Amino acid sequence: MHASLALFQEAAGASRDELVRCIQYLKTENDILRSRLPKRIPVTGGEKRRLGLSAGELGTRWRRLLISIAAPATVDRWRHRPTPGGAKTKNGPGRPRAPERIKAIVLRLASENGWGVTRIYGELRKLGLAGSISRTTVRNLLRANGFDPDAGTGSWNDFLKRHPETRWATDFLTKPVVTAQGKQDAYLLIFKNLGSKRVWISPPTFYPVTDWVTQQARNFIMSLGDHGETCRYLIHDRDTKYSATFKQVIASEDIEAVRIAYLVPEMNGHAESFIGTLKHECLDHFVVESLESLDRLCVAYAGFYNTVRPHRALGNQPIACEAMTPPPNFSVSDVASQSWLDGMLNHYTWRNVA
Repeated sequence: MHASLALFQEAAGASRDELVRCIQYLKTENDILRSRLPKRIPVTGGEKRRLGLSAGELGTRWRRLLISIAAPATVDRWRHRPTPGGAKTKNGPGRPRAPERIKAIVLRLASENGWGVTRIYGELRKLGLAGSISRTTVRNLLRANGFDPDAGTGSWNDFLKRHPETRWATDFLTKPVVTAQGKQDAYLLIFKNLGSKRVWISPPTFYPVTDWVTQQARNFIMSLGDHGETCRYLIHDRDTKYSATFKQVIASEDIEAVRIAYLVPEMNGHAESFIGTLKHECLDHFVVESLESLDRLCVAYAGFYNTVRPHRALGNQPIACEAMTPPPNFSVSDVASQSWLDGMLNHYTWRNVA
Protein backbone atom coordinates (compact mmCIF):
# COMPACT_ATOMS: atom_id res chain seq x y z
CA MET A 1 0.00 0.00 0.00
CA HIS A 2 1.32 3.50 -0.85
CA ALA A 3 2.62 5.26 2.27
CA SER A 4 0.45 8.38 1.69
CA LEU A 5 -2.70 6.24 1.26
CA ALA A 6 -1.96 4.36 4.47
CA LEU A 7 -1.44 7.68 6.28
CA PHE A 8 -4.77 9.06 5.06
CA GLN A 9 -6.61 5.90 6.12
CA GLU A 10 -5.12 6.14 9.61
CA ALA A 11 -5.97 9.84 9.81
CA ALA A 12 -9.61 9.17 8.89
CA GLY A 13 -10.10 7.20 12.10
CA ALA A 14 -7.87 9.29 14.37
CA SER A 15 -9.13 11.45 17.20
CA ARG A 16 -8.70 15.23 17.19
CA ASP A 17 -5.89 15.03 19.79
CA GLU A 18 -4.06 12.41 17.73
CA LEU A 19 -4.31 14.59 14.62
CA VAL A 20 -2.94 17.59 16.52
CA ARG A 21 0.04 15.53 17.74
CA CYS A 22 0.67 14.20 14.23
CA ILE A 23 0.59 17.69 12.73
CA GLN A 24 2.97 18.95 15.40
CA TYR A 25 5.40 16.12 14.67
CA LEU A 26 5.26 16.73 10.91
CA LYS A 27 5.83 20.44 11.45
CA THR A 28 8.85 19.71 13.68
CA GLU A 29 10.29 17.24 11.18
CA ASN A 30 9.73 19.72 8.36
CA ASP A 31 11.54 22.48 10.29
CA ILE A 32 14.55 20.17 10.84
CA LEU A 33 14.67 19.12 7.19
CA ARG A 34 14.32 22.72 6.01
CA SER A 35 17.26 23.76 8.21
CA ARG A 36 19.48 21.38 6.21
CA LEU A 37 18.41 22.83 2.84
CA PRO A 38 19.34 26.04 1.01
CA LYS A 39 17.27 29.09 1.88
CA ARG A 40 15.69 29.09 -1.59
CA ILE A 41 14.41 25.75 -2.90
CA PRO A 42 13.83 25.59 -6.68
CA VAL A 43 10.62 23.84 -7.71
CA THR A 44 9.40 22.83 -11.15
CA GLY A 45 6.23 24.05 -12.79
CA GLY A 46 4.52 20.72 -12.09
CA GLU A 47 5.53 20.85 -8.42
CA LYS A 48 4.20 24.38 -8.12
CA ARG A 49 0.91 23.24 -9.60
CA ARG A 50 0.65 20.32 -7.14
CA LEU A 51 1.43 22.56 -4.16
CA GLY A 52 -1.04 25.19 -5.33
CA LEU A 53 -3.86 22.69 -5.75
CA SER A 54 -3.19 21.13 -2.34
CA ALA A 55 -3.05 24.54 -0.68
CA GLY A 56 -6.36 25.43 -2.30
CA GLU A 57 -8.05 22.79 -0.15
CA LEU A 58 -6.91 24.62 3.01
CA GLY A 59 -8.51 27.65 4.58
CA THR A 60 -6.69 31.00 4.63
CA ARG A 61 -5.67 30.55 8.29
CA TRP A 62 -4.19 27.12 7.69
CA ARG A 63 -2.32 28.32 4.60
CA ARG A 64 -0.63 31.03 6.68
CA LEU A 65 0.32 28.50 9.38
CA LEU A 66 1.50 25.60 7.19
CA ILE A 67 3.06 27.01 4.03
CA SER A 68 6.80 27.62 4.38
CA ILE A 69 8.28 26.87 0.95
CA ALA A 70 7.16 30.30 -0.29
CA ALA A 71 4.82 33.10 0.70
CA PRO A 72 1.19 31.86 1.00
CA ALA A 73 0.10 34.36 -1.68
CA THR A 74 2.76 32.98 -4.03
CA VAL A 75 1.58 29.40 -3.55
CA ASP A 76 -1.99 30.56 -4.14
CA ARG A 77 -0.94 32.01 -7.51
CA TRP A 78 0.65 28.68 -8.46
CA ARG A 79 -2.81 27.14 -8.23
CA HIS A 80 -4.09 29.36 -11.03
CA ARG A 81 -1.17 28.78 -13.39
CA PRO A 82 -1.95 27.02 -16.70
CA THR A 83 -1.33 23.29 -16.81
CA PRO A 84 2.07 22.09 -18.08
CA GLY A 85 2.31 21.68 -21.83
CA GLY A 86 0.88 25.05 -22.78
CA ALA A 87 2.77 27.85 -24.44
CA LYS A 88 5.84 28.88 -22.48
CA THR A 89 7.70 32.14 -22.42
CA LYS A 90 11.17 32.58 -21.10
CA ASN A 91 11.43 35.25 -18.45
CA GLY A 92 14.56 36.84 -17.07
CA PRO A 93 15.44 36.72 -13.37
CA GLY A 94 13.40 38.70 -10.86
CA ARG A 95 9.92 40.18 -10.96
CA PRO A 96 8.55 41.19 -14.41
CA ARG A 97 8.44 44.89 -15.11
CA ALA A 98 5.30 46.61 -13.86
CA PRO A 99 2.82 47.52 -16.62
CA GLU A 100 2.72 51.19 -17.55
CA ARG A 101 -0.96 51.46 -16.63
CA ILE A 102 -0.20 50.41 -13.04
CA LYS A 103 2.61 52.95 -12.86
CA ALA A 104 0.13 55.57 -14.07
CA ILE A 105 -2.21 54.65 -11.20
CA VAL A 106 0.64 55.01 -8.69
CA LEU A 107 1.48 58.48 -9.98
CA ARG A 108 -2.19 59.48 -9.93
CA LEU A 109 -2.57 58.44 -6.29
CA ALA A 110 0.59 60.36 -5.40
CA SER A 111 -0.42 63.53 -7.24
CA GLU A 112 -4.02 63.58 -5.97
CA ASN A 113 -3.26 62.75 -2.33
CA GLY A 114 0.44 63.29 -1.64
CA TRP A 115 0.62 59.77 -0.18
CA GLY A 116 3.84 57.90 0.57
CA VAL A 117 4.80 54.34 -0.34
CA THR A 118 2.90 52.55 2.45
CA ARG A 119 -0.41 54.31 1.85
CA ILE A 120 -0.23 53.91 -1.92
CA TYR A 121 0.70 50.22 -1.63
CA GLY A 122 -2.31 49.68 0.63
CA GLU A 123 -4.57 51.10 -2.07
CA LEU A 124 -2.90 48.88 -4.69
CA ARG A 125 -3.55 45.82 -2.52
CA LYS A 126 -7.18 46.83 -2.18
CA LEU A 127 -7.42 47.14 -5.97
CA GLY A 128 -5.81 43.71 -6.43
CA LEU A 129 -2.71 45.19 -8.11
CA ALA A 130 -0.02 44.66 -5.47
CA GLY A 131 1.01 41.34 -7.04
CA SER A 132 2.02 43.19 -10.22
CA ILE A 133 4.31 45.79 -8.67
CA SER A 134 6.69 45.73 -5.70
CA ARG A 135 7.04 48.29 -2.93
CA THR A 136 10.57 48.99 -4.17
CA THR A 137 9.27 49.78 -7.64
CA VAL A 138 6.64 52.12 -6.17
CA ARG A 139 9.32 53.88 -4.13
CA ASN A 140 11.64 54.25 -7.12
CA LEU A 141 8.78 55.44 -9.31
CA LEU A 142 7.77 58.13 -6.82
CA ARG A 143 11.34 59.33 -6.42
CA ALA A 144 11.94 59.41 -10.20
CA ASN A 145 8.86 61.58 -10.69
CA GLY A 146 9.65 64.11 -7.97
CA PHE A 147 7.50 62.69 -5.14
CA ASP A 148 8.95 62.08 -1.66
CA PRO A 149 8.20 58.42 -0.78
CA ASP A 150 8.56 58.95 2.98
CA ALA A 151 7.30 62.43 3.79
CA GLY A 152 4.82 65.10 2.83
CA THR A 153 1.06 65.44 3.15
CA GLY A 154 -0.50 62.05 3.67
CA SER A 155 2.76 60.26 4.46
CA TRP A 156 2.14 57.67 7.17
CA ASN A 157 5.60 58.13 8.68
CA ASP A 158 5.03 61.88 8.81
CA PHE A 159 1.70 61.35 10.56
CA LEU A 160 3.28 59.09 13.20
CA LYS A 161 6.09 61.54 13.90
CA ARG A 162 3.84 64.55 14.49
CA HIS A 163 3.12 64.85 18.23
CA PRO A 164 3.67 61.12 18.93
CA GLU A 165 2.65 61.59 22.56
CA THR A 166 -0.95 62.10 21.35
CA ARG A 167 -0.96 59.01 19.11
CA TRP A 168 -1.87 55.60 20.48
CA ALA A 169 -2.03 52.22 18.74
CA THR A 170 -4.28 49.33 19.73
CA ASP A 171 -4.57 45.66 18.76
CA PHE A 172 -5.92 42.34 19.99
CA LEU A 173 -3.79 39.43 21.10
CA THR A 174 -4.68 35.89 22.10
CA LYS A 175 -3.20 33.46 24.60
CA PRO A 176 -4.30 29.80 24.94
CA VAL A 177 -5.73 28.97 28.36
CA VAL A 178 -5.92 25.36 29.56
CA THR A 179 -9.41 24.79 30.95
CA ALA A 180 -11.39 21.74 32.05
CA GLN A 181 -12.94 21.72 28.57
CA GLY A 182 -9.57 21.89 26.81
CA LYS A 183 -7.56 24.77 25.41
CA GLN A 184 -9.46 27.99 24.79
CA ASP A 185 -8.15 31.27 23.39
CA ALA A 186 -8.31 34.24 25.72
CA TYR A 187 -8.42 37.72 24.16
CA LEU A 188 -6.76 40.89 25.42
CA LEU A 189 -6.75 44.41 24.01
CA ILE A 190 -3.54 46.44 24.28
CA PHE A 191 -2.95 50.17 23.84
CA LYS A 192 0.51 51.71 23.31
CA ASN A 193 1.57 55.36 23.28
CA LEU A 194 3.85 56.13 20.33
CA GLY A 195 5.72 58.83 22.24
CA SER A 196 6.14 57.75 25.87
CA LYS A 197 5.90 54.00 24.96
CA ARG A 198 3.60 53.42 27.95
CA VAL A 199 1.16 50.54 27.48
CA TRP A 200 -2.22 49.61 28.89
CA ILE A 201 -3.44 46.00 28.79
CA SER A 202 -7.08 45.04 29.27
CA PRO A 203 -8.25 42.16 31.45
CA PRO A 204 -8.65 38.96 29.38
CA THR A 205 -11.87 37.37 28.19
CA PHE A 206 -12.93 34.29 26.25
CA TYR A 207 -15.69 36.26 24.52
CA PRO A 208 -14.60 39.60 22.97
CA VAL A 209 -18.15 40.72 22.21
CA THR A 210 -19.10 44.32 21.43
CA ASP A 211 -19.99 45.19 25.05
CA TRP A 212 -16.64 43.91 26.33
CA VAL A 213 -14.59 45.72 23.66
CA THR A 214 -16.51 48.95 24.27
CA GLN A 215 -15.91 48.69 28.03
CA GLN A 216 -12.17 48.36 27.41
CA ALA A 217 -12.30 51.60 25.44
CA ARG A 218 -13.87 53.29 28.48
CA ASN A 219 -11.24 51.76 30.79
CA PHE A 220 -8.45 52.97 28.51
CA ILE A 221 -9.85 56.51 28.54
CA MET A 222 -9.96 56.40 32.36
CA SER A 223 -6.33 55.28 32.36
CA LEU A 224 -5.40 58.35 30.30
CA GLY A 225 -6.87 60.59 32.99
CA ASP A 226 -5.10 58.71 35.76
CA HIS A 227 -1.72 59.32 34.12
CA GLY A 228 -2.37 62.84 32.84
CA GLU A 229 -2.06 61.72 29.21
CA THR A 230 -4.01 62.59 26.09
CA CYS A 231 -5.02 60.70 22.96
CA ARG A 232 -5.86 62.56 19.76
CA TYR A 233 -5.60 59.64 17.34
CA LEU A 234 -6.11 55.92 17.98
CA ILE A 235 -4.62 53.65 15.30
CA HIS A 236 -6.22 50.23 14.80
CA ASP A 237 -6.45 47.52 12.16
CA ARG A 238 -9.53 46.47 10.22
CA ASP A 239 -10.74 43.89 12.77
CA THR A 240 -14.55 43.88 12.87
CA LYS A 241 -14.44 43.75 16.68
CA TYR A 242 -13.86 47.52 16.56
CA SER A 243 -17.58 48.15 16.34
CA ALA A 244 -19.54 51.34 15.80
CA THR A 245 -20.19 51.48 19.56
CA PHE A 246 -16.46 51.28 20.25
CA LYS A 247 -15.82 54.17 17.87
CA GLN A 248 -18.66 56.23 19.40
CA VAL A 249 -17.06 55.95 22.84
CA ILE A 250 -13.69 56.96 21.39
CA ALA A 251 -15.21 59.87 19.46
CA SER A 252 -17.03 61.12 22.56
CA GLU A 253 -13.60 61.98 24.00
CA ASP A 254 -12.51 63.83 20.82
CA ILE A 255 -10.34 60.89 19.80
CA GLU A 256 -10.21 60.10 16.10
CA ALA A 257 -10.09 56.39 15.21
CA VAL A 258 -7.58 55.83 12.39
CA ARG A 259 -8.08 52.54 10.55
CA ILE A 260 -4.99 51.29 8.72
CA ALA A 261 -4.95 50.53 5.02
CA TYR A 262 -6.12 47.21 3.60
CA LEU A 263 -3.54 44.40 4.00
CA VAL A 264 -0.80 46.71 5.32
CA PRO A 265 -0.35 45.45 8.93
CA GLU A 266 2.98 47.25 9.28
CA MET A 267 1.01 50.49 9.59
CA ASN A 268 0.10 49.25 13.07
CA GLY A 269 3.66 48.16 13.77
CA HIS A 270 3.89 49.85 17.18
CA ALA A 271 1.07 47.72 18.60
CA GLU A 272 2.25 44.53 16.89
CA SER A 273 5.81 45.10 18.11
CA PHE A 274 4.66 45.33 21.72
CA ILE A 275 2.53 42.19 21.36
CA GLY A 276 5.60 40.34 20.11
CA THR A 277 7.66 41.65 23.05
CA LEU A 278 4.96 40.69 25.57
CA LYS A 279 4.81 37.16 24.21
CA HIS A 280 8.58 36.71 23.88
CA GLU A 281 9.51 38.13 27.30
CA CYS A 282 6.54 36.88 29.30
CA LEU A 283 3.53 34.94 27.98
CA ASP A 284 5.40 32.30 25.95
CA HIS A 285 7.12 31.11 29.14
CA PHE A 286 3.91 30.19 30.98
CA VAL A 287 1.12 27.64 30.64
CA VAL A 288 -1.95 29.56 31.79
CA GLU A 289 -4.83 27.76 33.46
CA SER A 290 -7.28 30.59 34.15
CA LEU A 291 -8.17 34.11 33.09
CA GLU A 292 -7.16 35.34 36.52
CA SER A 293 -3.64 33.92 36.12
CA LEU A 294 -3.32 35.49 32.69
CA ASP A 295 -4.46 38.84 34.07
CA ARG A 296 -1.86 38.69 36.87
CA LEU A 297 0.90 37.98 34.33
CA CYS A 298 -0.11 40.92 32.14
CA VAL A 299 -0.50 43.33 35.07
CA ALA A 300 2.97 42.36 36.34
CA TYR A 301 4.55 42.71 32.91
CA ALA A 302 2.88 46.06 32.25
CA GLY A 303 4.23 47.32 35.58
CA PHE A 304 7.74 46.22 34.61
CA TYR A 305 7.45 47.56 31.05
CA ASN A 306 6.07 50.96 32.11
CA THR A 307 8.64 51.65 34.82
CA VAL A 308 12.10 50.06 34.71
CA ARG A 309 12.50 48.21 31.41
CA PRO A 310 14.88 50.10 29.06
CA HIS A 311 13.44 51.03 25.64
CA ARG A 312 15.58 51.36 22.54
CA ALA A 313 13.31 54.10 21.15
CA LEU A 314 14.00 56.14 24.30
CA GLY A 315 17.77 55.82 24.03
CA ASN A 316 17.75 52.62 26.12
CA GLN A 317 16.21 54.50 29.03
CA PRO A 318 13.19 53.32 31.05
CA ILE A 319 9.89 55.18 30.94
CA ALA A 320 9.72 56.09 34.62
CA CYS A 321 13.25 55.62 35.94
CA GLU A 322 16.12 58.08 35.56
CA ALA A 323 19.69 57.05 34.90
CA MET A 324 21.57 56.31 38.14
CA THR A 325 25.00 57.49 39.25
CA PRO A 326 27.31 54.67 40.35
CA PRO A 327 28.76 55.01 43.84
CA PRO A 328 32.53 55.48 44.19
CA ASN A 329 34.65 52.35 44.50
CA PHE A 330 31.69 50.08 43.77
CA SER A 331 31.89 46.30 43.54
CA VAL A 332 29.68 43.59 42.10
CA SER A 333 27.96 43.16 45.46
CA ASP A 334 26.75 46.78 45.32
CA VAL A 335 24.39 45.88 42.48
CA ALA A 336 20.97 44.83 43.79
CA SER A 337 18.26 43.09 41.74
CA GLN A 338 14.50 43.29 41.86
CA SER A 339 12.53 40.47 40.26
CA TRP A 340 9.12 40.09 38.67
CA LEU A 341 7.32 36.81 37.98
CA ASP A 342 9.69 34.62 40.00
CA GLY A 343 12.85 35.91 38.35
CA MET A 344 11.55 35.88 34.77
CA LEU A 345 12.03 39.66 34.67
CA ASN A 346 14.82 41.47 36.52
CA HIS A 347 15.67 45.10 37.27
CA TYR A 348 19.04 46.18 38.65
CA THR A 349 19.91 49.15 40.83
CA TRP A 350 22.59 50.28 43.26
CA ARG A 351 22.32 49.37 46.92
CA ASN A 352 22.39 52.19 49.41
CA VAL A 353 26.07 52.61 50.03
CA ALA A 354 27.20 54.65 53.05
